[in-house]
Amino acid sequence: MLMYFLTRNLSRFRRFLHINHLKLPNMTQIETETYEKAIQFLNEVQSNRNNLLTTSTQTIASSQTSSHKLDLVKKYLIRSGMNINDFNKLPVIHVSGTKGKGSTCAFCESILRHNGYKTGFFSSPHLIEVRERIRINGQPISKEIFSQYFWNILKNLNSHKESEQDLPFYFQLLFIMAMHIFVKENVDVAIIEVGIGGEYDPTNIVKNVPVVGITSLGFDHTSVLGKTIESIAWNKAGIMKKNSKVFTVSQPKDAYDILQKRSIEKECTLNVVDNYCHLKCMQKYPLSIQTNINLAIKMAEEWLISRSKQNNSFLDADVLRESIENCIWPGRYDIQQKGNTTFFIDGAHTVESIEICVKWYLNEIKKREGKKALIFNLTGGRSCEKFFTILKKCEFQQIIFVPNVADTSNVNADNINLVSPVGEQLSLCNTYKEKWLSSAPEDEQVCVFPCVKEAMDFLHHKGQYNVLVTGSLHLVGAILSLLNPDLNENCPHVKL
Repeated sequence: MLMYFLTRNLSRFRRFLHINHLKLPNMTQIETETYEKAIQFLNEVQSNRNNLLTTSTQTIASSQTSSHKLDLVKKYLIRSGMNINDFNKLPVIHVSGTKGKGSTCAFCESILRHNGYKTGFFSSPHLIEVRERIRINGQPISKEIFSQYFWNILKNLNSHKESEQDLPFYFQLLFIMAMHIFVKENVDVAIIEVGIGGEYDPTNIVKNVPVVGITSLGFDHTSVLGKTIESIAWNKAGIMKKNSKVFTVSQPKDAYDILQKRSIEKECTLNVVDNYCHLKCMQKYPLSIQTNINLAIKMAEEWLISRSKQNNSFLDADVLRESIENCIWPGRYDIQQKGNTTFFIDGAHTVESIEICVKWYLNEIKKREGKKALIFNLTGGRSCEKFFTILKKCEFQQIIFVPNVADTSNVNADNINLVSPVGEQLSLCNTYKEKWLSSAPEDEQVCVFPCVKEAMDFLHHKGQYNVLVTGSLHLVGAILSLLNPDLNENCPHVKL
């Protein structure tokens, strides 16, 4: 079964690299196409891997190709049937950064929703199902609505294409879908999380952006954004718009200097948010999340001010507390129990976020019984050495490296990843094992499993463990699909 699974995914990847055109369904039968078929189509157009490979020798800060991609997104948006005037009227809170984009957006959305506003929320990546990326009032859209919009938009795009290759890629297509839904549903505000970077990210075609957020900056996607903090900051600051209010957190000086310079160039105001709000309900979170909550509060306040044109805040303390307590953002500092095993789950995938994750984990297990174990994977071309140096502080008794695959016998189409094919991930996991063992104490046990389920079963039969799961949001999605497979079904979804 395992060999079949690996072979099938590798063949998918080879087909992706050599694809001559995208085979669309019969457009006369488009109404009958399903969510599952939409996901299968999306899997054929996953593009980040190819984009990253083609830009590996040049940063997008100076790439004319990347600028051209934004023009393509605008073209596809219009071809998809969007009225550009309606699109430009859509009020947007736009958020970039290296760490904490998703949680900052989630708290901001919750605050505005609890204050009575209709919200749209576009985020990435998804954990279990693609439809998680597009939410109305905090709830993922239903499979039926996803399918309806997907195939109608694809039909419009197909009828106007100039060549067989003239169609948007995975992230672009999902972003265009989200914009259609937010405009059609007449949301009061759309909270949009940047994919990669900012300046040339597909989401940066939005125009009506009174509020911008930039979360903590660090080193990630350096092959695309540049290998210096200045280059990364330049890209992240690209979402600033003229007359927008820009909020950020405490940054490295070199990064802040670039943000300040770009705010002047773009004729907007830059504000640093201090941890000024200390509600009791925030204390259950690590300081990094508290920082993100404070950033979310300031963004929400400013959006309310921009809407009312009055220079005062409208956030009621009780409503604010309720919005923070009821904000659900799985897979971030998440603790779940299964049998005699406790899982401490966090999607940290940068050196800085792993440092915070380790502190959280060690603090949480102080009064808990059981051995310490690690389930880990790292993707995106990141070097493992710095991560291992931090993780070894935990003194794990058991270390497991595993691809971001929940169960080889039951593959979920939503999480087939051609960006990092499972065969490559498995090979990397064996490399990680060798590198970890090169400096591991004798009492540490290190192994590799082909999927998360086998790793979980192994630990379950060995005794009581406190397991840290980290290194990749895709890994987090894989384990949550096993621990909480009804995650999205338990969250009421939107039937527009």
